[in-house]
Amino acid sequence: MKLAKLAVYQARAMGTEPAIGMAGGVVDYTGLAGSVAAAVDLLATLKLPGGAYVLIDVQNPAHHVALIYALALMGFRSASIGNVLLTERAGPRPDLFLTDRTDVDPAGLPTRRIDARWFAFDPAQPVDFERLLAMPGLGAPDDVVRYVYSSGTTGRPKCVALTNAVLERRVLRVMGTAQSRNRSGRILNMLGFSTILGTMLPLMAHISGGMFCVSGRPGEALQLIRLFGISDLFGSVGQVSSLTEHVGDEPPPPSLKFVSPAGSRLSPQVLAAIQSRLCGVVRAGYGSTELGQVATIISPRELTAEGAAGRILPWAEAQIVDEANTPLPRGADGILRVRTDELAAYVDAHGTVSSAADADGWFYPGDMARIEPDGLLIVTGRVGDVINRGGMIVAPEEIEDVLKVQPGIVDAAVVPVPNAAGIDEIWAGIVSTAPIDSSALLAALRLVLNEKVPNRVFVVDAVPRNENGKIMRFKLRDTLVAQAATG
Repeated sequence: MKLAKLAVYQARAMGTEPAIGMAGGVVDYTGLAGSVAAAVDLLATLKLPGGAYVLIDVQNPAHHVALIYALALMGFRSASIGNVLLTERAGPRPDLFLTDRTDVDPAGLPTRRIDARWFAFDPAQPVDFERLLAMPGLGAPDDVVRYVYSSGTTGRPKCVALTNAVLERRVLRVMGTAQSRNRSGRILNMLGFSTILGTMLPLMAHISGGMFCVSGRPGEALQLIRLFGISDLFGSVGQVSSLTEHVGDEPPPPSLKFVSPAGSRLSPQVLAAIQSRLCGVVRAGYGSTELGQVATIISPRELTAEGAAGRILPWAEAQIVDEANTPLPRGADGILRVRTDELAAYVDAHGTVSSAADADGWFYPGDMARIEPDGLLIVTGRVGDVINRGGMIVAPEEIEDVLKVQPGIVDAAVVPVPNAAGIDEIWAGIVSTAPIDSSALLAALRLVLNEKVPNRVFVVDAVPRNENGKIMRFKLRDTLVAQAATG
């Protein structure tokens, strides 16, 4: 991976400048390069086959990043995981699993427990940058360098393969379209290493001489923002919303230049909280693990449009089509499809890589949308999540937005559940801070939603979401059906 070599190249110039910030302190660029070199030496003793595939589940951010770079320099493919069970249901079998956790014991996977000794080096000895930069790596454009497991929202996990060419395009283009005023800024990723941004953001920081931090816990994330002067914040909509609650009535962190919430629609309430408590510049857009970045918001006014996902970027082409794949005119609602040179591929259990697109190069991300006459992309719901209630089509997000503004409700999601006649009913799972009178709640919802009011409402401990913050509706459906069966 040439980007890993560029990060190492930058480390030589940056020296004692901070490279990684975490709750336990700061690692400078020399320390990062030294850790990479130490990891290379130890990995070499394992005698892995050429092009081996290595899984990483390491909690220490500095160690995690060092492993990503070391594996890439040595010509090994890698993936960072948030759920080891996904690897059993999607993608190729790993050759090695590296972890610093004692509570994980994946059956059948060759596992190495690692600790700080893997990354120890003598600071009195200069790092051999020439040796690191001369390593073979995975340098061909079509070489797969990273896998990302997409747990999705349908219950069918997939393993997405990123080649050198696709990853480089994505990283450099996100850097080019970012609204940060400090190109060598300080980045905080709340999404974790297992997501596509978990691969991209360390590279974005380090090839530009910036600083990278990661924390999915809102309280700790806020401490890192204030401690290290974070300029660029990335997280799911839910994570960023939780962060605004931790800020409370305190002044917004003065260092933040922009906030980029991802993974789901940005409601007006959450947008207002971000702008008042974190940062006035909110960078929203549209993309996916498979697609990369497709659209971005250009004007702050566009954020106020319900479902606004931005304007299509120059390297992407988007169309709205009907169920027969016939293109529809602007302003018409239909199924979104996209063509882009950032498209990743899928890899199966045998390691066979296949395109995620159809024969004409179109990828269908599963969203219902429209393109307004002025070119603004509006996402209205999910193709797979749309509820057909006896011929009436209902987007679950429309109901969820109403539920979330009801007193005492802090999160909500709805799913279709077929009744005895096979017609979908609308069941809602809500997370509440106080006891809920279901009858009174449904009566209040009926005044707003009319015929779209849910059939049943259940109180749940949490709405299940994947690493990107998207609702895992199949899991919620199972929970609600089980709850209904027990009374």
